[in-house]
Amino acid sequence: MALKILGGVAKGLELKTPSGEETRPTSIMLKRRLFDSKQDFSESCFIDLCAGSGQVGLEALSRGAYEVYLVEKSPRAFQICKNNINLFNRFLNLGNATAIKADYLKWIEQFLKVTVDSDLTIFFDPPYENIAAYEKLFAKLEELKFKGDLVVEACQQKTMKLEQFNIKFPHAIKTFKQGTSFFNIYRF
Repeated sequence: MALKILGGVAKGLELKTPSGEETRPTSIMLKRRLFDSKQDFSESCFIDLCAGSGQVGLEALSRGAYEVYLVEKSPRAFQICKNNINLFNRFLNLGNATAIKADYLKWIEQFLKVTVDSDLTIFFDPPYENIAAYEKLFAKLEELKFKGDLVVEACQQKTMKLEQFNIKFPHAIKTFKQGTSFFNIYRF
């Protein structure tokens, strides 16, 4: 399966995605709504946790993010992520994306302990059923006194209803819905 970059300098570039059910690409319509809400990422460092193919992080790079980290634990998805970065760089030579094979929680803890970046956006799209992953990330960001934006993708059928999600993880500043999936955006 191939997905296209929707906007920015790489608009139309096709990216590969892992086959099978190991990863689940973010829907085109939901991704479009997120990136249309903030078109300019030129002052941003964008971190895509549970990156899969890296399509969301590379979309941010196409729209001007000065640095993108794509964190993926699965060996197969990580390799596709690296291949997509190479494809991206072959045509555009931006060179600002890094694929990292690591557990998202360990990596973000280490990263946030040493970064001085003031404009961070973290995108988090774990397996929908893994509610503990959401809980662990929110707790870790609070513990580390994270400053920046967090975009979380979840599903009303597989994670929990949006209303329940908002009770468990309150204070979203914006929500986008498409079908049963949704993004909540939090400002820390």
